[in-house]
Amino acid sequence: MHRIWSARGGYHAIPKLTFPGGALIGCSAGFLNSIKIKGSHTAMKSGMLAAEAAYAALTSTGLEAVAVAFILNGLEPWTLGNDKPDSAKTKPAKDFMPIDYPKPDGVLTFDLLSNLQRSGTNHADQPSHLRIKAGKEHVPSTESFPVFAGPEQRFCPAKVYEYTDGSEAGTAISIHGMQQTVVDTSRCVGANGVPQLVINAQNCVHCKCCSIKMPQEYINWTVPEGGGGPA
Repeated sequence: MHRIWSARGGYHAIPKLTFPGGALIGCSAGFLNSIKIKGSHTAMKSGMLAAEAAYAALTSTGLEAVAVAFILNGLEPWTLGNDKPDSAKTKPAKDFMPIDYPKPDGVLTFDLLSNLQRSGTNHADQPSHLRIKAGKEHVPSTESFPVFAGPEQRFCPAKVYEYTDGSEAGTAISIHGMQQTVVDTSRCVGANGVPQLVINAQNCVHCKCCSIKMPQEYINWTVPEGGGGPA
């Protein structure tokens, strides 16, 4: 089964949950508290309710599934396939026009770091839970930035990923190390004049888009120390 980006939720994200012979439960159903980004309890509860409904259906004499089971032989022609992982559907930057985003006005719209402070996320003094997979250290400098214009620095809602020339000072984290107060250019990825990738793992709010959407899925997201995240 291909992985899909599951950072979705809330009332408007919940689809029709039941269909003949099955139901959507857990993360697939979108049972997520979007404010707190928590949903484990509702995901488990949906499984319990589905089990109760399945038992009731199996012990009843209903004929709701006759059309699908006997007429269509269980194959619904309107079922949509998902033949590729999300990472394979990311297209090169040359196929798109640059987006001119308006500058945040500080009243209704805010910059990423201002909103990040409101999330309450905190990963101080922890090992990095975002690491580049072994053997794929070259992907940021040879594929992600040159071909796709570094999408990880664009879609990330917490400014975890940045491409720099290594000259700026600031809070950053190396690929395999602990948090640092100054960018350590010797441990960042970069080659042939391509800007280097810096991973600010302490900013992460755990949408996991970077682990699923990036070409070659080169980023390995793991559960942070203590299971921390937005509060």
